[in-house]
Amino acid sequence: MHQKVGVSRFAYKLSLILLAAYLLRFSVPLLHSNNIQWFPLAMEIKPVFYLLIALVLTSALRQIDDSIFLNYACVLAVYLVGELLLKSLVEGTLVRPFGSGEVNYDAALLVIALVIAYTSKQKVSQWQMNLVWFGLLITFSRTSVITAVIVHLCVRKTHFSTLILLLLVSSSFVLSFLLRDLSLTEVESIDRYLMWVTAIDFIDSDYWGSAFGVFPGNGLMSIDVPPALQWLWDRQGDMLGISGVYAFYFHSALLRLTITWGWVPVLMALLWGIYMILSRRISMRLKLLIITTTLLSLTMGVFYLSNVGVIWWLAVLSVPELMRLRAGRHGKSL
Repeated sequence: MHQKVGVSRFAYKLSLILLAAYLLRFSVPLLHSNNIQWFPLAMEIKPVFYLLIALVLTSALRQIDDSIFLNYACVLAVYLVGELLLKSLVEGTLVRPFGSGEVNYDAALLVIALVIAYTSKQKVSQWQMNLVWFGLLITFSRTSVITAVIVHLCVRKTHFSTLILLLLVSSSFVLSFLLRDLSLTEVESIDRYLMWVTAIDFIDSDYWGSAFGVFPGNGLMSIDVPPALQWLWDRQGDMLGISGVYAFYFHSALLRLTITWGWVPVLMALLWGIYMILSRRISMRLKLLIITTTLLSLTMGVFYLSNVGVIWWLAVLSVPELMRLRAGRHGKSL
């Protein structure tokens, strides 16, 4: 019997290529710029830092066990349910849980755990799946909930339980607006929407100049910022002691990548992702991770986030294409 015992040499080679790309992208412009802001620069290097942590963990413990994702997701779900019940009881009304500090990021962790569970070769407890789903629904995170539904529909046939799930998701979606006093018809009230409009306007204003990105240590020039975002970003800049608009101000990982690396590389990556999703040679886990990452990246940083980045990389390293197999049942598990 074959068993996963760690990441393959191919995974390490890909990691080295990624590290070299970051080194080249972030070091060369330093020789030609005298106005570098080091904090924005460091913020864009975070994905590589989290990758290195994930590689150290997998190298030290040798095996990425699927059950660890679901087990810890259950712990997180229980915490969220407990917080929801206690706060709602105290307030006398339904209160959205706070979670680890940003409940949308907790929701992303739960979605990653569901992807691992749906594609695991190990026996998965249905009550654990239900608990994680319930924990996800009460985060009222629109992007994460919709992403999880798409994952579910990709791996499960439509039947009565799916219809019940869609009903619960619809209720969670509506409550997500009501609990945050957002209008269902006024999309301008959503800050993520404003960030997308701002980024698109910036790219449109300098189409070819933004084709291969802006060095992250430099602020964006000639950018029209809506008043709601201007207040938010000015306040954030004052707290950090910097001025200007930088890639890390945008919550979306897709926007951050587009601003830092350019819309041409990002477009090529998206096309390559579509090719892999359609390919029969690619594992379902990798396909679902591509779909999940793309959808979550529309509104949040995913691999840029301190409480999501390492877990995301561990999930990526767990795909069959990056694991090495060996007969037997040896080695520690993560």
